[in-house]
Amino acid sequence: MFEKVTDSWNYSILLFLVSLGILVYLITMAGGSYAYGQWAASKVKSRSGAKLSVFFLGIVIFIDDYFNSLTVGTVMRPITDKFKISRAKLAYIIDSTAAPICIIAPVSSWVVTVMSTMGDKFKTTGIAMEPFTAFLMTIPYNYYAWLTLLMVVILCLYKFDFGSMRLHEEKALRDGDVGGLAFDENDVSQESSGKGSMWDLVLPISGLVLFSLMAMVYTGGYFEGGMSVLDAIKDTDAATSYYMGE
Repeated sequence: MFEKVTDSWNYSILLFLVSLGILVYLITMAGGSYAYGQWAASKVKSRSGAKLSVFFLGIVIFIDDYFNSLTVGTVMRPITDKFKISRAKLAYIIDSTAAPICIIAPVSSWVVTVMSTMGDKFKTTGIAMEPFTAFLMTIPYNYYAWLTLLMVVILCLYKFDFGSMRLHEEKALRDGDVGGLAFDENDVSQESSGKGSMWDLVLPISGLVLFSLMAMVYTGGYFEGGMSVLDAIKDTDAATSYYMGE
């Protein structure tokens, strides 16, 4: 356990997740999540629109699946509750968007892991190809990710639920019970700042994405000279980069 906890990759990820949780909570207390939810609620007019808004926000936050799930879940929960969308369906949309979009995005926390695996494999097989180039070539053939995203869109547009999720959706529509802990809009507005605006959510998240990308370039050695941005991203330390970006 001590060896795992003190591993530089592991503790950087742990510090990133703790810091990310703090950031999400601060955004909520500043009123950013509430303000964004109010704005989105004024734009969304149907259950399908609410579900698609969860999907599209998940597409935008492509940099990390953990960050994606924490942020999208916090921001969109009030909206999906308003339209009586079960928490099971919300969880499905978030999870089935976060991982697939990360694995096909050219820049994400998963890319580094995939490239390192490819690099090790190429060394043993003698394949002369850059791991990042190989990763880009595999994106169109990642059928699991593309079909999963397509399935999310279909389930957002049509009443095509199955298994336990279908039971949760029927209960939410029939009884208004979305499952999980009830979301009280008044409690959130009282705990958060009344001066919050949508920018209190947009700016911190945009800054996190921007600074994380800058940190990835920095840890990859770009500022030491002699390499391109893509080469720096290929050699980056993703865990350290996300913590520095936070």
